[in-house]
Amino acid sequence: AIQSTCKENGDVAISFDAGPGPYTGKLLDILLEHKIPITFHVSADTFRNLTLTEYVRRAFNEGHTIGIFVAETTFWASYEEIP
Repeated sequence: AIQSTCKENGDVAISFDAGPGPYTGKLLDILLEHKIPITFHVSADTFRNLTLTEYVRRAFNEGHTIGIFVAETTFWASYEEIP
């Protein structure tokens, strides 16, 4: 399902991209303690690593949304044009 708005007025959407990383376990502990659901966007390469796959499984089981991060991006400016 695609969610494009927050469920209640005043809610804030939190999304982490291109993880998990070395602090994901601690982050999941904090989110669980405070009952804060977020969205994790992960690369398909994540599933080649058992430890990282377990973080994704844990996040899903604890009620977080999991999305697939697509690293392919089109840049419209050259590096020289970026301020």
